[in-house]
Amino acid sequence: MDPVNLIFNNARKFYSCFIASALILAACLLPAPALACSSSDYNYQTFFETERVDCDVANYNPISDSAVKFVNLSVNTVLAGNKSPDGSGEVKVMIKKPVFFEPSLKFSADTINKTADSLETEISGNYKTYNVRACGSSEVESVYKSLGFAGASDEVVIFTPEILKRLYSENGIYAVIDISFYSMSVAKHYQINIKTPVSDRRDLARTDKFEARIRYKITKCETGDILWIDEVCGLSDDSFYYSLFEKGLMYNLKQVCINESALQ
Repeated sequence: MDPVNLIFNNARKFYSCFIASALILAACLLPAPALACSSSDYNYQTFFETERVDCDVANYNPISDSAVKFVNLSVNTVLAGNKSPDGSGEVKVMIKKPVFFEPSLKFSADTINKTADSLETEISGNYKTYNVRACGSSEVESVYKSLGFAGASDEVVIFTPEILKRLYSENGIYAVIDISFYSMSVAKHYQINIKTPVSDRRDLARTDKFEARIRYKITKCETGDILWIDEVCGLSDDSFYYSLFEKGLMYNLKQVCINESALQ
């Protein structure tokens, strides 16, 4: 074969192999297509994720998220207790005290008390918008004393069918809500910006994904039937963004924290 043609053919083969290799490499480097994108991912690709570990109440948003979800999921069941012909009557419920916290939780005694109070306030406030009234602390204490218990203390109260019927007949309470705080955990995700560079961008990110798992049970006082029971997971993200460049200029690493509740 002519030496010129030989060189040309070899060069063409080399070029073809180079193009094929480049395409394969590009395909490997591209991020896998995602089925869905959450609002906290933006244009970032996670390159490292830590193990999910237990934590204390460093972020209240997942707890609030769980409480709101619980109200939205259970309110229709509770409203079924409205016996007013026009449906305008108020339904009264009671949150059982004390709220139970799993012994494995890394919560101090003060944190447990504050979390329980916040949960009760959140649930009461959201139920109120649906014309469902949760008994206040003073009313719960009065009811407990009338039943022979030590008010709204840390005494564990067992509501037998007879006691539940008294709650209904003597106090007009339609249902009792039991709350059990099961777990609180966090996992950290480290991400890089995969979008085409622009003049003002964030290059690096760390997202702390919090999860609270809380269990709820609603018992009808008149009959002792369980009306609703489930574990409701509350979620929330804390995202920390770091910029290498800002407006096209080199910039010392700047941290910006954006708190993103699952409620938003």
